[in-house]
Amino acid sequence: MEELYKANDNILYIEFQGEYFPIACATSNTFEQSSDQIDTTTRDNGGWKTSRPTNQSYSIPFEGIETALDTIQNKITYKDLENLKFNKVLLSYRLGNEKITEGRAYIFELSRESPVNELVSFSGVLTGFGSYISYEPDTNQFFNYELNFNL
Repeated sequence: MEELYKANDNILYIEFQGEYFPIACATSNTFEQSSDQIDTTTRDNGGWKTSRPTNQSYSIPFEGIETALDTIQNKITYKDLENLKFNKVLLSYRLGNEKITEGRAYIFELSRESPVNELVSFSGVLTGFGSYISYEPDTNQFFNYELNFNL
């Protein structure tokens, strides 16, 4: 059986003062990609709608549990995230340990939920700024997503 890629190997890190730190008490993160579409028409579409992809984008939603401390050494806390968003800082991020995705992003959304008698949780979304790169650090193998062909 093939070895599976576990979530523990796909942690979100944010660069702060030249080093990458994980978000304190993070519980999940996702990497979502999308493309804008432009409607097209062809002679042979048989009445079916057709489209072509144009601009691409990605986002990284994340969730966690807020800590009682505003700062924790070698971790990014909710308060740190709040300050980065408030100051509109363009972040560098790293996603993963085994297979790494790196790029730049802004914190686009940040929210906190405080249910009575429950832990305070937070969620947010990093919105990609430009492209990103993916590679495996052990092999230095970069994944090139550009295809060189004509349709």
